[in-house]
Amino acid sequence: MLLFREGAWSYVRGAFETIDRTFGRGVDHLHHNITDGHVVHHLFFTKIPHFHLMQATRAMQEGLAKEGFAHLYKHQHTPAFAVDIHKFLHKNWFWVKDDKVVNKVL
Repeated sequence: MLLFREGAWSYVRGAFETIDRTFGRGVDHLHHNITDGHVVHHLFFTKIPHFHLMQATRAMQEGLAKEGFAHLYKHQHTPAFAVDIHKFLHKNWFWVKDDKVVNKVL
């Protein structure tokens, strides 16, 4: 996670800190391209409907490259998303063993 100094963060800068993730296997289509069109969604969420996210994403990539800002766009191909999510949670969350639990809410 990036932390910005006061006055350094902007809406556009924050939008470019998001990542487009391509999951494949129908997941992107099922979620109306919100994961693989995430950056452009954050930039223009009130202007571009989900069914145009991929067209807008391609246009944004081309425009950024033309102006020398292609490095601002982030994309990650994540075909094993369930495995990756499990790895992330296991690595970054702590797990409590049942014998250490003081109280359980059922």
